[in-house]
Amino acid sequence: MTSTQQFGSNVLVYGLGASYRFHPREPLRVAPVLEFVGWNIRGGYVTQPTGPVAGSGTNIGNAKLGARIVLGGHSSLYFGFGRQLTHIGWYRDFLRMEYARAF
Repeated sequence: MTSTQQFGSNVLVYGLGASYRFHPREPLRVAPVLEFVGWNIRGGYVTQPTGPVAGSGTNIGNAKLGARIVLGGHSSLYFGFGRQLTHIGWYRDFLRMEYARAF
């Protein structure tokens, strides 16, 4: 590795999601959520046991499944699970819990 090689790089993030509100009773609404999130590494280097290797062109994909519960008109809770789909990734599995308040 030379001093001109850098580990930092641009990353293109993209995704697609779908949701359907199946219990539309006010003030409580429940909607399952299915998402795909992907990252494309545009350059830089990755540290491997054998030393730095080029990361350019690496694609990472994750699938996420969860549910959003809307409480009234301004608050919602999200509970979900994610799984790495590609051989290379930022993380393998994760759980997410989120509270959102709209103003």
